[in-house]
Amino acid sequence: GIVVDDAIVTGESIFHEQQMHPGDPTAVLRGVHLVKAPVTIGVLTTIAAFAPLLMSTGTLAQVMRPVPLVVIAILSISLIEAFYILPAHLANTSTWSRGLLAKVRDRTQAGLDSFVQRRIIPAIKLGLAYRYATLALACGSIIISVGIFQGGFVRFVFFPQIDSDHITVSLKMPTGTPFEITYNYAEQILKAGEAIAAEVDAEYAEDGKSPPLVEAISFTVGSLGSDRSGPGASSAAVNSENLAQIRMELVPGDQRPISSGELGRRWRERAPAIPGVESLVFRSNLVHMGDDIGLELIHRDEKTLAAAAQQLKHGLAAVEGVSEVEDSFELGKREYVFELTRAGLSAGLTPADIGRQLRRAFYGAEIHRIQRARNELKVMVRYPHAERRTLSDLYNARLRLPNGDEMDLRTAVVIREERGYSRIERVDGRRIVTVTANVEENITTPDDVMAALQKDVLPQLLTVFPELSYDFSGASRDQRDDMASLKGNFLIALMVMFVMLASLLRSYIQPLIILSAIPFGFVGSLLGHLLLGFDISFISLFGMVALSGVVINDSVVLVDYYNHLRKKGQNKIPEALVEAVARRFRPILLTTMTTSFGLLPMLMETSLQARFLIPMAVSIAFGILYASIVIIFLVPALIVIADDFSRLGRGVSNRVRERADAL
Repeated sequence: GIVVDDAIVTGESIFHEQQMHPGDPTAVLRGVHLVKAPVTIGVLTTIAAFAPLLMSTGTLAQVMRPVPLVVIAILSISLIEAFYILPAHLANTSTWSRGLLAKVRDRTQAGLDSFVQRRIIPAIKLGLAYRYATLALACGSIIISVGIFQGGFVRFVFFPQIDSDHITVSLKMPTGTPFEITYNYAEQILKAGEAIAAEVDAEYAEDGKSPPLVEAISFTVGSLGSDRSGPGASSAAVNSENLAQIRMELVPGDQRPISSGELGRRWRERAPAIPGVESLVFRSNLVHMGDDIGLELIHRDEKTLAAAAQQLKHGLAAVEGVSEVEDSFELGKREYVFELTRAGLSAGLTPADIGRQLRRAFYGAEIHRIQRARNELKVMVRYPHAERRTLSDLYNARLRLPNGDEMDLRTAVVIREERGYSRIERVDGRRIVTVTANVEENITTPDDVMAALQKDVLPQLLTVFPELSYDFSGASRDQRDDMASLKGNFLIALMVMFVMLASLLRSYIQPLIILSAIPFGFVGSLLGHLLLGFDISFISLFGMVALSGVVINDSVVLVDYYNHLRKKGQNKIPEALVEAVARRFRPILLTTMTTSFGLLPMLMETSLQARFLIPMAVSIAFGILYASIVIIFLVPALIVIADDFSRLGRGVSNRVRERADAL
């Protein structure tokens, strides 16, 4: 849709010159020369809008990188085609349409001309007469769109949840859990899922002819694959007796009456309560790039960190729509901690002495090695097997003191049974714990949850634990980095486009008037998401940045022709603007329609694999449609307003000069 814009403007200009000068072979060249500057700048500004997207960082930006590459390459070739190949095709003035086609063409052209003369031109004159009201209405549309977004009618979701054809349940029990216990709980979860599927089949059955909801189920205990899918995902699996995974394959989305997300939610609610479970995660997204919410808590004291993590988890769990709240504290196996008593310290024992003597007693001390052929035998000295089998043997152990005497172990130390950690994370020498959660997007969004945390939960947490600090992690950190990168690239694109427009128009005011179309492109994108029921996502913003280069092309064509009329001697600004709109309305209409209709196949796409791209198409299609309507009325009004201020400035300057001369 975008690639034909330059050809449309060039072809329409050639056609107009051929109509004005029938039989003139130079009409083609005049038509090309008349629009060569605005067409070139229009293509270059579109390239300038897409080019910074190549420098975007983050996983999603890397996924979308082929889009600007392809667009830039195609636009570069299209410029050559519009200036060198298309004019040769249009040099032949003979018409190819005959009969019915000629009648349809003539009636369409006559109807368009009549519409411009009877509807557009009077509306333009009215807008110029009430130019400040026109500007106020345009600004009002921006204010309304901001209200729609802030009011939650259109939400922002960094990466939308895309319905998948399978549901994956991952179970993680504490380290050291026997295989049989893990199998028992996993089997209970499986039965709950089968019961939910049977209920849905019975609920939506139509004369028994509807296909079963579930196609297949895989049930694995002792291994756990990665729950991430999409860019950056790993297929590596972890093997352990405390892990289990269930994968339920569903019929394709267009054949089932319920989404996999809703089915997963029901399954989660029906799943049995499992005592001591480390994590129980249900995944029903086609692409999962990490947990929706991720916060790293940092503190030097382990107990303080554990208490803060627990309080944060309670705060997250209290937010509606938040589920699967977990932390990165992974308890390991049971262990015994030995702490020296005053008696042990007085006897001259150290923690190293305790550890060394207990290791030698129960594991053994190597005292000799014997070479036997190619093998080497270790000679170990330790307690007899019968005296190192039970915990009572440990409690009854004896320790040798530095002076050669012996002391009972329970006299020298206090023995505590604890659970250690299977993983310890540190940053700059300080312990960290990561608290994660997932969000049900049909209830709330990750951004809303993060806003609630930063407003209520986190300030209270920092008040209770003054030395605690936090940072974003996972998808939250990726979102922050990607948004910062996209914002910086958008500003670069605006600067490049301003320089290009200023070099063409030799003005600093007119480029700003042309760039004023960009916010209205964003308004159109927002309204498109509202009408079609889509949330604004990172892909939508990607499309909006690209839209900024496309949407100003109509303004460039309009303002360039206005300047052309002024150079030809049209001194009255309103009349020049009306004539420019009447002359450029047809190419503006055609470029807008081709871009919008060119994106129609993507807007109508039903494939699950392609649905995450639809918001980008919505941004561009609806953005350029709305902005083009606004441009026709707003750009002329802004030009007249700029002239008003220019004349006002000259008047003030003249009065000041006259007053100075009088003094």
